[in-house]
Amino acid sequence: DMYGHQLDNGQLVTATVLSAAFSTLLMGVIGNVPIALAAGLGVNTVVALQLAPRMSWPDAMGMVVLAGIVVMLLVATGLRERVMNAVPKSLRKGIAIGIGLFILLIGLVDSGFVSRIPDAAHTTVPLQLGGTGHLDGWPILVFVLGALLTLALIVRKVPGAILISIVA
Repeated sequence: DMYGHQLDNGQLVTATVLSAAFSTLLMGVIGNVPIALAAGLGVNTVVALQLAPRMSWPDAMGMVVLAGIVVMLLVATGLRERVMNAVPKSLRKGIAIGIGLFILLIGLVDSGFVSRIPDAAHTTVPLQLGGTGHLDGWPILVFVLGALLTLALIVRKVPGAILISIVA
């Protein structure tokens, strides 16, 4: 935060996991809807990159609570639905596809399947296969086997194919 304090990563992960588990449990028990809930990536990014460097972490968390209250009010008044309906369906699909591709890129980089190549300006836009231009090592093997298993289960229309692949 702006005072130089840092929260422990373990505490942050634990808090995120517990909030996701609690909200998902509430959604299932009270709402009777089988939907998993978790912190939004957009809110996490705004807090980490915009709010936290400029304010204390309790203030940043207060802003997150305030944003949650605003979203609840938008949903309760029906304004959220009207705004969503005002956005063209093609744009909504495009946004969903863009988010999916972004998550795919994160997975490809984290698995080592592709790596970022910094240039003279220290940007990391260009990508190469593997860390050295070659695909080798256990993380890449696990990634490829997991992707093939997922694809095979989806093609065979196995219920829970993605979950089975994650656990395997």
